[in-house]
Amino acid sequence: MITNKAYFKLENPNERNILKKILEESFQEISINWLNDVATLETVNKENFQLQLCKILSTAFLDFNLQVSFLIVPFFNDIFLKYIYKLNSEVASAFEIFIRYIDDPIVKKDSIALVKKISDNDLDTLKAFLKCNANSSLTANELYVHRNTLNYRINHLINDLNIDIRDLNTLMFLNLIINICA
Repeated sequence: MITNKAYFKLENPNERNILKKILEESFQEISINWLNDVATLETVNKENFQLQLCKILSTAFLDFNLQVSFLIVPFFNDIFLKYIYKLNSEVASAFEIFIRYIDDPIVKKDSIALVKKISDNDLDTLKAFLKCNANSSLTANELYVHRNTLNYRINHLINDLNIDIRDLNTLMFLNLIINICA
C-alpha cells in the first residue's frame, strides 16, 4: 500500500502530544516516529496531502501557537533530514526544496546519491516513463516491451522504492533529480 510521507519538526518538543492529537484528528491512519527533534509521519494514501498539512499548520499555529514545519518526501531517507531545518513553519515538498536550492552543490550531491539507489533497469524504465509523460503505451513502445512487461516493471519500481510514480509530485521530484545528475 502506498502511503503519504513527511518529516516534521516541532520547535518546542514539549508540545508533541498537542500536535499528535491534531494529526490524529486530521488523518484516519497515521504513524509517527520521533528521531530526536524530527519525526516521520506516514498516512494511508490521501488526496491533497499537502493541502491537509497546510490546514494542520494553520490550526497548530492559530489555535495552539505551535511552530511546526512539514517536508513531504517521496520516500524516507536521511538525505532529506537536513532540509527540514531550512523550513520555518511551513509545508514544502522535496521537489520544492530541491528547486529552491538547486544551485547549492549539496543538492546535486544529494540528487546523485538518491539516483544511485535506483537500479539501472528501474532507472531506464523511469527515464522512459518520464520521457513519455507517464503514458504507459508510449513508454512500452519506447522500451520495445509489451505493456504487461512495462506494468510489471512499474509495479517493481513502486514496490522496490516504496514510491508512487503515478503521483505527480513524486514524478516531478524524480525527474528533477535525474536531470540534476545529467
